[in-house]
Amino acid sequence: MCYHIGMRNFVDKTGNVYGRWTVIGPIKETNGVYYITRWLCRCACGVERALRGNNLTIGTSQCCGCLRDEKHILHLLGKRF
Repeated sequence: MCYHIGMRNFVDKTGNVYGRWTVIGPIKETNGVYYITRWLCRCACGVERALRGNNLTIGTSQCCGCLRDEKHILHLLGKRF
């Protein structure tokens, strides 16, 4: 869904999935001059964070770090000590 807020079009990302992130809804923040839209997202492991939309759409943020931890554990499982 697309909304018009001020001079920009606002595309609602609620419900979309990016990597392991599921978008819960928008969060409107202000830096004192401009409104900044961040997205409250929930990772597949349950962690919730507010992320910038472009980090989701271009793939900069795929998860909260749980995937890296899981890969590290799987790597260690194949090693002998």
